[in-house]
Amino acid sequence: GVARDIAACRDLPLRRPEVALPASPVPAEHAVSVAIDCPRKCRRYAAMLVLDITVEESPLWLKQRLRAIGLRPINNVVDVTNFVMHECGQPLHAFDYDAITDHTIIVRESKEGEAITTLDGRRRPLPAGTVLICDAARPVAIGGIMGGENSEVSRRTTRILIESAYFDPSTTRRSARMLGLATDASYRFERGVDADGQIWAAARAAALIAEVARGTVVDGVVDVHPKPMTMPAVALRHSRIEKVLGTEIAKPEARRILTALGFEIVRDGPGRLQCQVPTYRPDVVQEIDLVEEVARIHGFDKIPLPKGTQLPGVAPHPRPEDVLRAEVYGLLGGRGYREIYTNSLLPKDEAERFCDPVLAARGPVVETLNAVSQSMTTLRPTLVPGVLQAMGYNQNRGQEVLRFYEFGHVFHRVQGKVTFIPGFSEYDALILMISGPLGPTEWGEKPRESDFFDLKGDVETLLEVLRVPAVRTEPCYERTTLTRFHVLLRSDGAEIGRMGRMDDAVCAAYDIKAPVFFAEFNWTRLVLHAKDQVARRHSPFSRHPVVTRDISLVVDRAVPAGAIQATIQKAGQPLLQRATVFDLYSDSKLGRNKRTLAFSMRFGAQRTLRDKEVESAVGAIVRALTAEHGAVLRGSVAQVAA
Repeated sequence: GVARDIAACRDLPLRRPEVALPASPVPAEHAVSVAIDCPRKCRRYAAMLVLDITVEESPLWLKQRLRAIGLRPINNVVDVTNFVMHECGQPLHAFDYDAITDHTIIVRESKEGEAITTLDGRRRPLPAGTVLICDAARPVAIGGIMGGENSEVSRRTTRILIESAYFDPSTTRRSARMLGLATDASYRFERGVDADGQIWAAARAAALIAEVARGTVVDGVVDVHPKPMTMPAVALRHSRIEKVLGTEIAKPEARRILTALGFEIVRDGPGRLQCQVPTYRPDVVQEIDLVEEVARIHGFDKIPLPKGTQLPGVAPHPRPEDVLRAEVYGLLGGRGYREIYTNSLLPKDEAERFCDPVLAARGPVVETLNAVSQSMTTLRPTLVPGVLQAMGYNQNRGQEVLRFYEFGHVFHRVQGKVTFIPGFSEYDALILMISGPLGPTEWGEKPRESDFFDLKGDVETLLEVLRVPAVRTEPCYERTTLTRFHVLLRSDGAEIGRMGRMDDAVCAAYDIKAPVFFAEFNWTRLVLHAKDQVARRHSPFSRHPVVTRDISLVVDRAVPAGAIQATIQKAGQPLLQRATVFDLYSDSKLGRNKRTLAFSMRFGAQRTLRDKEVESAVGAIVRALTAEHGAVLRGSVAQVAA
């Protein structure tokens, strides 16, 4: 590749080493047989033989060239395969021909439970579907990655079989990651080698080995090629070059550059070149790739800086979810929260501990196929453990006021649902978590500790700013080891999140000493409920007086105050502006499992209200409370405020 670029830049002919390519397969095909059982993963397999060799130290010229590129010389056979690989980009492998059972090569996929001892002396279990190079009895190499110890070239080797093959890039990449084995060969196969360079590389290696190891090349080559690769023809418009680069490059110069790089001009029309992509450039698939090739050889330094640029006349329209997220940033930042980013990978036991319906993390955890370490094996089912870890870290370093929030993806496995990736669910989540005092300790007064209602107030403000309609809190009585208590948040009947207090034992596991309160939302679902409410509508303040009414209700203890408040808000429209709880009273005289809740209601309009209108609205509210919650009116006091 470097030689081709230099030849094109300097307008010089490219010279490749002279190699005598075998014209026919005989007699090599009589000495070895090759079969490919997985043609999709191995498109081509070529084999050549060199006999009567002497395996010894490489000559000085060969060792010097390898050391110059950072390779350690091993012996003359292995050194030649490394030399040719770096010379032309085609990985090669040399087998001890006498170690190949029945002199047969079979390329197939591995089966469950198979293993092989590789050249580094390690026995490696093989994931099912890995490409294996086998003889008639056993695996002898992992295709495209590393050879096997049972067929390696040693000082006793006198006959070798040279492998030159084309392995599928994605298959090689996946196998190398699953095995945790990155080699020079896999590096090149993963990126795509020359689909037509196998015979040249094998012949070049065979000739060099015969030279440095004093051997004899067997005439012919075994070339099994079940799936030849067809390279595309890509059109290049001359006007496109000028538009992308901002400078004019003459068409003859563009043609010269592409021809020098090995692209065949199959059609030269007015303002357009039709270029046949060479087999050693699998990365070129569209017009912009050809523009890049022309610019690269022409020289980026020769492209002048533009005197100006055109800007679009239409302002971009942000997505609704981006607008909502920006509002969250502004609101929470103003209320003392700090945004954090935590790792999306957890240890498996920690992920399973937090995979609990109480945190909306339903279904088994999602494990990674090739874990970086034991502490990062599983994708997080919730944002909670990451934020807890950050809280413990900060608290142990003297930070008292802890108010964190995070946006992040969470993952779990699902069954029976249509998802983007079958069997897996991934969505955006938002978490708020607080702990410690409300503020730093001052000389005048020691701040109180944060509690659940501080978080609840932040959540209510957040949902109000996001214009999420009809949000209700619903106590949850599921038994769990993660929380002391928690409530559900619903909008129009759909669950959008949960909030509560973490269990003290969970906090202690993260070395957190103060109580921790959390609220976690399914942000993807929250956006669906809020995105139609993005546009704000402002109304001027009324110049007319408002009217307040206080009502005291006797209700069952199981009826949440939020549900009663929602009923009041709905029944009191359009005059009711606000309804808030100002008193809670419990006494056995009220009855078994009864309590009193007192609400203050504020009525107003763009005119002076009449007493009859207010009384009518209060009556409608009382009737709705009686019908929906079985509430009994204990008393009411009216006040009129200017």
